[in-house]
Amino acid sequence: VLKVPEGLTAVAFPYVSKQGFTGATVSSIVYSIIAGSFRPCRFSFFGDFTQIGARNAACRDAIQVGAEWLFFVDSDMDFPTDTLPRLKACNADIACADMWSRNVPSFRTVMRLDEPDEHDMRRSVPVPSEIADLKNVQDVDVCGMACTLIRTSLLKKMEDPWFVSAQHGEDASFCFVAKQKYGATI
Repeated sequence: VLKVPEGLTAVAFPYVSKQGFTGATVSSIVYSIIAGSFRPCRFSFFGDFTQIGARNAACRDAIQVGAEWLFFVDSDMDFPTDTLPRLKACNADIACADMWSRNVPSFRTVMRLDEPDEHDMRRSVPVPSEIADLKNVQDVDVCGMACTLIRTSLLKKMEDPWFVSAQHGEDASFCFVAKQKYGATI
């Protein structure tokens, strides 16, 4: 029986394209390993899945191996070598990097819920640049999962499947449930 290292992070690489990983993603991974930022970590590659299927498989895997954290790195992300320790230092249930969408026009994927409108509906709006550009940790309501750390203790409280196809996308839907139903911090 192998002992699970304390503070183990399951690093999940979901990829759904036949092109695999971008050069920038590979460089970020290699440089982070060399810098010692990925300790202790277990790496898993989730190809031949849908994005939602890959995320759910990664959640199951992280829980099964006894990881404390699950770190998603999508196949087109590049990041500084200290990203993982910085996300852990946020001390949140879900910690995300300030990433930009692949949409045109692009927008920040860290969002807060706007005030309710006349129909009591709330929109997710990107955190304004003047706030997001600060080097301090910010509380948000919704984030993309492209470079995101999740406590497995939160996943254990939630129901499988964690990620589902929904109106707002699998990542936003996950955040809504995690925050509203389980009181998660993001």
